[in-house]
Amino acid sequence: MHDVGDLEHWGEPVDSASLAVLALHGRGQDPGFMRALTERWPSVPKVAYIAPRAPGASWYPLPFMAPMTENEPALSYSLQVVDEVLAHVRGMGFAPQRTVLLGFSQGACLLCEHLLRRPAPYAAVVALTGGYLGPQRRSATDTAALRGVPVIMRSVEQDPWVPSSRVHETGAIFAAMGARIDLRVEPGDSHIVTDEAVASVHRLLTRVRRTRR
Repeated sequence: MHDVGDLEHWGEPVDSASLAVLALHGRGQDPGFMRALTERWPSVPKVAYIAPRAPGASWYPLPFMAPMTENEPALSYSLQVVDEVLAHVRGMGFAPQRTVLLGFSQGACLLCEHLLRRPAPYAAVVALTGGYLGPQRRSATDTAALRGVPVIMRSVEQDPWVPSSRVHETGAIFAAMGARIDLRVEPGDSHIVTDEAVASVHRLLTRVRRTRR
């Protein structure tokens, strides 16, 4: 079991927030990376950020497109961490409709895999340089499970870790599950969150927060 008491919180205190953002960092990072990322956009009132820490700074050991069995048991553990943190967030009063999933790189891949396996009507999803796991092509698990959920996906054309083809494939699956996809792959070959992506996330959070008072 993951110690959900060992979570980093920033932004609005949870007892006065109207929206919770679950933020998952990438490989070799920690919650501080996600906090620094959120500080790149202007503060959005009434938004609380909550971030777990991956053991050893990695949610699973091998590349995300390796056979999933080769990333076990870490992958199952990490998916369970997401389950437990979401349950903890729900216990604080944030149903999925008041929860945003935000991930970068390995954290985005983990969120995409979790969303594919256990979809829910989240307030929004942001996958920055990520896609579903494993080498095989996948398909929609439920054509209505993400109906109306806004999903932002961003990456660069020659990202060294995440092929843009997998980003597009993942976006197509979420669209088939009913999500409203905003997907953009920019020119470049650096593993970064672009300024355009930052601005897009800020607009999304501002819009979603206004509907969750």
